[in-house]
Amino acid sequence: SAPYVALLNSDTVLTDWWLDRLVACAESSPDTGVVGPLSNTASWQSVPEVFGPEGDWSSNPLPDGVDVEGMAALVAASSARLHPRLPFLNGFCLLLRRSLLDTVGTLDEETFPFGYGEENDLCLRARAAGFALAVADDAYVFHAQSRSYSDQRRRQLVASTDRALVSKHGAAVISRGVEACRNDLALLGSRSRLAAAIRRAPELEAIRQQWE
Repeated sequence: SAPYVALLNSDTVLTDWWLDRLVACAESSPDTGVVGPLSNTASWQSVPEVFGPEGDWSSNPLPDGVDVEGMAALVAASSARLHPRLPFLNGFCLLLRRSLLDTVGTLDEETFPFGYGEENDLCLRARAAGFALAVADDAYVFHAQSRSYSDQRRRQLVASTDRALVSKHGAAVISRGVEACRNDLALLGSRSRLAAAIRRAPELEAIRQQWE
């Protein structure tokens, strides 16, 4: 009966105020049906880098001297709180509005039984029903990816579920969504501000210690 449902992977590390910030993002606009945070590895929601040197998604290891809570604090401090709207959100951590589930239903476990693709399907169904998807760009949840499957098995499953997603929704809408995620200027700004904050973190810590 709650107004929101949170879906969370078991390979996550939560940070202070993560849920409050997701709810605040959802409450900022009545048409927002799905909200996700920033993370170290969450496809387009990854910060400060999206892609690694080999072209796969970046794992964004924590900087030296910065723990998960410290990174969350840097994310919040550098955030413009623009709540970027995307066509897709990563399923590792999602806040779903109850009215969205009442309208479009729950995850399609029959078509996507292995834990990949089902969130993209839900995102496409949500947008088709008139709901928006937003990133809480002041929230950070750490994601230890590939704990359920190896990297090789993950790639195999992604390829299989991508085919199922195209079969269900068509290639054109998926391609447009991917390009929109890739070129979102608000997320680009989030990554740039956070990268600058990370570079300045040692300098600010040294200043703080001088004044203690």
